[in-house]
Amino acid sequence: MPETRSFFAAGELDGRIIVAGGHDEHKNALRTAWEYDARMDEWKELKPMSEERDECQGVVIGSEFWVVSGYRTDNQGQFEGSAEVMELETGQWVRVEEAWKASQCPRSCVGVGKEKLFSWAD
Repeated sequence: MPETRSFFAAGELDGRIIVAGGHDEHKNALRTAWEYDARMDEWKELKPMSEERDECQGVVIGSEFWVVSGYRTDNQGQFEGSAEVMELETGQWVRVEEAWKASQCPRSCVGVGKEKLFSWAD
């Protein structure tokens, strides 16, 4: 991966691995995103999300990559209730409010409900 990062969101669709958010080696939350094409063995930088998201989770739903919850560097440990969704065909991000229970850590599993994302602990 071109940048060092930990605790990021990841998802895969048709051999494309998308990585977004997390934190760098200095524990600064990131808003950057990358795509790895497994067939070509190449990384490509994507448009950044609107805000930093450390300890976020990723899930691919249809042709969308969701980056759920996370927190900014200056709000460490205070998890967001929002998500950012990338339409994989266009590479455009859209922010979704109230996609998650505010202040709830997304842990490592994300599922799809009728109107919101939820953790398996719900």
